[in-house]
Amino acid sequence: MSGWKYESHPKAASVALRCAKILADADGDDLAKFSYLSSTRTWHRFLFEEVVHSRNSGYAGNYRGSNFFYLIAYEVSFGKKGDPPDPAKQGKRAAEVARAMVDLHRSLISEIGKLRIEFAQNQNLTIENKLQAWSRMTATFFAEFLAIHPYANGNGHMSRLLVWCLFRMAGLRCVIWNVPTRNAWPTDEAIFLFRKGNKQPLIDAFHMLALQESGFTKN
Repeated sequence: MSGWKYESHPKAASVALRCAKILADADGDDLAKFSYLSSTRTWHRFLFEEVVHSRNSGYAGNYRGSNFFYLIAYEVSFGKKGDPPDPAKQGKRAAEVARAMVDLHRSLISEIGKLRIEFAQNQNLTIENKLQAWSRMTATFFAEFLAIHPYANGNGHMSRLLVWCLFRMAGLRCVIWNVPTRNAWPTDEAIFLFRKGNKQPLIDAFHMLALQESGFTKN
């Protein structure tokens, strides 16, 4: 389904400006980061509300499957035109998106809590151990968010914001990881491999990124 394309909108530049404001406002505010990790819809609306037509304003801040005629049956698939069908390249069915997102956010907040408790209680964990665990969690929820593909557009921005929140909460610098524009890696191939069950390439990519953002060098 073609749907909403904001990139040619006269105010398309507002997306990057608003993204910069979100990062500046939330950088020192873990409550704001937790709010985002609990629901992405408010930030999606803020990012994109200037680049939707007034007749289709629901595109900003609402999931596929929401009760708008242009979203309720909005299905998505990835890859090149003419590629054979591949479940790893299809988003969650529109009717299932809202439930899937509730589950994702609950699982993510729960996993953050579990890791923080583990880090606090296990004094034998090294920096490397902690980075490995945090990277695995980040890769998992990054991939799951993109697999759901909850929005008609802007899923890339929102998944990159998710990674940014997780990294900044862990004290990582995010000078390499870019939110307003697409990063060169992890590659699409690593993401698709994760969905097919080969999770290690994506986990390794985020682990390497975490090492670089931490300034920590493995011996």
